[in-house]
Amino acid sequence: MKREIDLVRLILKDLGEAPSGEIIEDVRYHDRYDPTVIHYNMKLLIDEGFVVEDRIQLGDRGRGILSISLKELTWKGNDFLDAARDDSVWQKAKQHILKPGASFTFDVLLEWLKAELKSRLGLP
Repeated sequence: MKREIDLVRLILKDLGEAPSGEIIEDVRYHDRYDPTVIHYNMKLLIDEGFVVEDRIQLGDRGRGILSISLKELTWKGNDFLDAARDDSVWQKAKQHILKPGASFTFDVLLEWLKAELKSRLGLP
């Protein structure tokens, strides 16, 4: 299983744009991504402290995730979303950092996004 960075960004955007108290459920993305990929990436966001979970429903005997719902972004999730919100900046990041075959960490991506935004704002 691997990170689907476009899905990660989409989940964060949806949570960031949702009215206060609205729950984002995994089924929202079933038309574009396999449920196991969605669950994996949502769990990564929870584990890394980007989002707060509402509920994780496990299968029989705790095997596999049946569904996940998220309720809000954390400070860290908001920071990433603020850096990745602009579509042109995101596309540029995908060309330079997320290109096929490239190896990157989430921290490298976030630092690149922040630097690009600073540059666009004329900040040192």
